[in-house]
Amino acid sequence: MMSRILNLIGRGRLTLVKDDKDVQRLQISEGNTGSDEGESLTDDIAMIGLFGLSSNAPEKTEVVLLRLGGDRSQTIAIGANHRPSRPTNLAPGDTMLYRAKDSARGAYIWLKDGVLQIDAAAGDVMVQNAATVTVKASTKVRLETPTVETTGDFVSRCDGTSVSLNALRDAYHLHKHTGGTISGNTGATDHDV
Repeated sequence: MMSRILNLIGRGRLTLVKDDKDVQRLQISEGNTGSDEGESLTDDIAMIGLFGLSSNAPEKTEVVLLRLGGDRSQTIAIGANHRPSRPTNLAPGDTMLYRAKDSARGAYIWLKDGVLQIDAAAGDVMVQNAATVTVKASTKVRLETPTVETTGDFVSRCDGTSVSLNALRDAYHLHKHTGGTISGNTGATDHDV
């Protein structure tokens, strides 16, 4: 009875993750962490995660284990922490969604007081399959980049008297200047905009 009570909660290190089913299955090393002697491997441990959040923790991640009734054959993992990747010095109330530093140079989304900070760690950021994307800013939107590209049109004052950048360019190309005489015409512009 006492051994079952002592075995209710355990700690181990992640050695393998199977992430191809509806529940992740882990292989955990328990025992003398840091040396290969005295360690035991347990396979097929279900990882119980939070709804709406999924991750695949790197090897050697610390894992908290719960054994139903103290029975090692009824083990589930209920928490995981990879110390080298965990961000530190967050302020009270801060929340960060982050990726292992060794695999993606530490990309993160940081919800902190007054700022939502996204660091792609020199990777790409993609928003896809959205019918409409709306950004509301009370002061301005600033883009610090050498180039802004679009495959479509830019429309200014879209909720009022809208002006299309493509329509302005077309009007410019058709625009003709009058020459030195009243009846003269310099023709259409001679360069693209």
